[in-house]
Amino acid sequence: MDEVIYPKFRWYVMCTMIIVTAVQGIALIGPAPLIPEILKTMPQYSPGEITLMTMSSFNLFVALGALFGGILLDKFGVVKVYIGCLVLIGAGAFLMPVIGNSLWGMIFNRMLQGFGAGPIMASSAPLAAAYFPHKERSIVAGFQGFSVAFGIVLGLSIIPGLAVSMGNWAKSLMVIGPIATIAIILPVIILFGPKPPETAPQQTKQEADAGIKHAFKAALAMPVTWVAIAAYFIMSWAFQAFLDVTPGYIGVDTYGGLGLGTVKGGQFLITAQIFFMGGAILGGIITDKVFKANGRPLMAAGFLVGAIFTFLIQVDFVTSNQAVLIFCLTGIGLFYSFVNPQAVGYLAKNYPKEITGKLGGLATGLAIFGGWGAATMGGILIHTSGYPASILVNMFSLCIIGFIVSLFLKPKKGVE
Repeated sequence: MDEVIYPKFRWYVMCTMIIVTAVQGIALIGPAPLIPEILKTMPQYSPGEITLMTMSSFNLFVALGALFGGILLDKFGVVKVYIGCLVLIGAGAFLMPVIGNSLWGMIFNRMLQGFGAGPIMASSAPLAAAYFPHKERSIVAGFQGFSVAFGIVLGLSIIPGLAVSMGNWAKSLMVIGPIATIAIILPVIILFGPKPPETAPQQTKQEADAGIKHAFKAALAMPVTWVAIAAYFIMSWAFQAFLDVTPGYIGVDTYGGLGLGTVKGGQFLITAQIFFMGGAILGGIITDKVFKANGRPLMAAGFLVGAIFTFLIQVDFVTSNQAVLIFCLTGIGLFYSFVNPQAVGYLAKNYPKEITGKLGGLATGLAIFGGWGAATMGGILIHTSGYPASILVNMFSLCIIGFIVSLFLKPKKGVE
């Protein structure tokens, strides 16, 4: 039992996390379904090269932002970091029509947005540890997974249609700017709300710093810490490949794509993302309520069944029937969603809250390097071998490896 009283205001804090994370989700997915439109204005590039420009660059900067973001989260707290991140995401969006039509302009804009998105993605572990009791922390991690998918659904619902109706893909990406600007209001309100409770006696700064340093080193010395981080890394790779490669696979009519067009490239993933949203929340609840905080069963199922559905979206009898294709894409979204909340929840529940920012930032930074690897390898494989090869290497094989890794996620005993 937790002896500390956690104020009900924590649920507002979680809602803020959901909205802020959704904003970065819109920024993340924005260019992915627009590749057919971008090809019209940048015909000198292949779909793979545009994927590298828009998605690989973004994920590289998200990874760097998450690594440094862990330090910022521990030093300044989640709220101030959220405000700064939203400013960067909005700035990158507002600049899209100005410089986004060039190679280096697009990379600069994605750098701003990636540096803004990284600390947000590293925030759920320190937020859960600071504001929530032990038994609720997997649920918080699950809701961040939900909110990433929520943002992706919004992006897929709004941006491809805007790009087609406006006849200008760069202007359609600018819509993220006003959304990020309005969202800043939410973390500002937290500044005036109840502070997170103290869970340990006050110490001198020197004692606290020494204890934090020791706890962080001890955490890194535990093999199971790296099992959680490895699972997070692998699924981040596979999921980012799903987001980056699949819309083009559905929409583009060359390089082994299905040629169904820009709008369907986004629409077909919406149902998958809705199930991802539900699965992320449901997975956290099942882990805490059914499996008594043991995340291994759902993590293993997520990898294994996700691999099966990933393989199926390349099979002729699936691709020739749009209803079956959507069903398999939905299966990918649902089972992929079970993995990362278990990894993040494990870190939030099993380590002192004073190091969850650094630990979560390290894990998220490394995991998003996996996302960068997915976007980079995905773009290269599309350019050299086509979309099916990218799906086989970047999604299916990674899920099989992840299933093996997940079997070693053993819960720590006696942690409260």
